[in-house]
Amino acid sequence: SIAMSRTDRLECHYELVPLDGLIVSHDVGFAFNPTLEFPEQFQPRSRNRMADQEQVYRMAGSLVPDWLGASSDITSGAPIVGPDYIVESGNGRVMALQAALAGNKSSYPEYIGWLKDNAATFGLNAEDVARLTEGGNGYVLVRVRDTEMTKEQRINFVQRANASAVSRYSAAETARQDAAKITDDLL
Repeated sequence: SIAMSRTDRLECHYELVPLDGLIVSHDVGFAFNPTLEFPEQFQPRSRNRMADQEQVYRMAGSLVPDWLGASSDITSGAPIVGPDYIVESGNGRVMALQAALAGNKSSYPEYIGWLKDNAATFGLNAEDVARLTEGGNGYVLVRVRDTEMTKEQRINFVQRANASAVSRYSAAETARQDAAKITDDLL
């Protein structure tokens, strides 16, 4: 479980899933991914800023496996996905893994080696480890959210999970989120 506040906890379990089995907000070319029915409100970042793209490519070139594993924080560690495998926290991390795999970066095999070495830590079994050795297939360790949420709770969670010190919202992204909170009564 992950602490979201002093009273709220997020229950998750680890799974090893194919990279192409996740519904990610943007493709490796940074185009928004509407073909996979990714809800736009689940990704407050536009990903078209050069800083966001550089961050993804920097991560792809030098993945730090420990940063993609266990974490008590919703903004780091293995990406968090809903039961429908829509990425809720960690779209950038998933994009970096996809870019590392597509670009034949040495960082991706290092990540797979780390997963093999630490499989038991995440409850992965021999079948899971065997899948990691299949040539050409990309896999990622994710935390699947078990805590049920309404659509509104899920949107709120995604916004909280994306409020990271690593990559700040642009002024336009912040304004878009703030505008959504303004009600007629408030005006």
